[in-house]
Amino acid sequence: MNQQMYTRVFCLAMLCSLLPACGDALNRLKGDFLKGCLQSGAPDSICRCTWDGIETHYGKETLLRIEQTQQWPEGFMQKSAHLMTQCQRSENS
Repeated sequence: MNQQMYTRVFCLAMLCSLLPACGDALNRLKGDFLKGCLQSGAPDSICRCTWDGIETHYGKETLLRIEQTQQWPEGFMQKSAHLMTQCQRSENS
């Protein structure tokens, strides 16, 4: 293999090693959210629906930043409450 091929293989290996870490961080944040939501007494289906809405609204990049910094974007709690209300309405209809 030439130097360029080694560089490509190395970069690909590094990229692959980072992907699970990102997934782990996002899964950890999701788990923490679901745990807190369930402990507040909300049903599992509502908690999962709310998380799906949060993930759709904020995107993975923002959620990973939240997990790293432990700082929530402005309006996060209000948006989460709104999403939860939407999930409850959907389930009741």
